[in-house]
Amino acid sequence: MSTVLKSKIAELVGQYGSYRAAGKAIGVDHVYLYRLAKGDKKEAGTAICKVLGVRKVVVYEPIEQAVRGDTHV
Repeated sequence: MSTVLKSKIAELVGQYGSYRAAGKAIGVDHVYLYRLAKGDKKEAGTAICKVLGVRKVVVYEPIEQAVRGDTHV
C-alpha cells in the first residue's frame, strides 16, 4: 500500500484520537481503517479514497526480458 494512503490514515487517526473514533466520524469500519494502515488490506475502496482525498493510480512498467528469461510477453 502507498505511503500516501498510510499517512492520510495516520492524520485522520491523529485528528480523532483513535481508529474507532476516526472510522465513526467518516462512516467507515474502524477495523477496515486499521487493516489498511497496517497493510493487511492491500487496496482501499473508492469511498475511503474519496474521504481521504486520494485516488488509486495503476502504473505499468516495462519488464526487462533478460531478467525474466522470457522472449514472449
